Amino acid sequence: MLGTDAIVPYYIGLRLAQFIRQPIDKVAHVVMPTAGALQGAADVHKLHRFLLKAFGISFLLSTGAFVGAWFFGPAVISTWMGPNFPEAQQVLLILLGAQIVSLPMSILRAFLFGKGSVTVPALIYLAEAFANLAISVWACQQYGVVGVAWGTAIPIVLFELGLLLPFAVRTLDISLWKLVREAIMPPLVPVAALYGYGAAVLFLAWDMNSWPMLIAVTAGGAGVLVLVWLSMSRLRIVSFGFD
Repeated sequence: MLGTDAIVPYYIGLRLAQFIRQPIDKVAHVVMPTAGALQGAADVHKLHRFLLKAFGISFLLSTGAFVGAWFFGPAVISTWMGPNFPEAQQVLLILLGAQIVSLPMSILRAFLFGKGSVTVPALIYLAEAFANLAISVWACQQYGVVGVAWGTAIPIVLFELGLLLPFAVRTLDISLWKLVREAIMPPLVPVAALYGYGAAVLFLAWDMNSWPMLIAVTAGGAGVLVLVWLSMSRLRIVSFGFD
């Protein structure tokens, strides 16, 4: 609809978002068999602890990826493809922002599948796909490739948070407040530390347009997340095991 000139900037942002999503998405694939086994064992306490841990890790990684892209996405895109694709950064941030919702929600979907609850999540996912298509077709005519990205993000937020989340907490018999308190709030501390790290690195005004520098900065950001998360674990602010 927008012509071939619009394909490249959207594809850049899309591919980067997909590269970031793939390893985080594997968390849901890993937890599904264990979730099913815990359902069969009827150990609700252990099931909830496992759910909260997996949800929290997914939220931590997806939010950390968004913060990293916020600060260093332009340098990555410029180093990879050149400086002539400013829309690609907008696309990347919108898609990664949507993944802050979709990736943790994939954990809940995995637990629902482990419980044998398939029909309702599948119908919600199908409705989300139709809404994605409809909004993208309309928004791309109004806002170009950025509108296509919003066409993906808006249905994710509306359907995942508005429909799937209430259904999941009710079906899995877990308190929404418990999910927020134990799986969402603790990762905000290392993410805030990562934000400070990104701001400090940019403040130093280093030249980021080289792969060795970008890899070093990425490794430093990952180190900040891990160190703060482990420190919180030692202080028993977060838990890696089952109580």
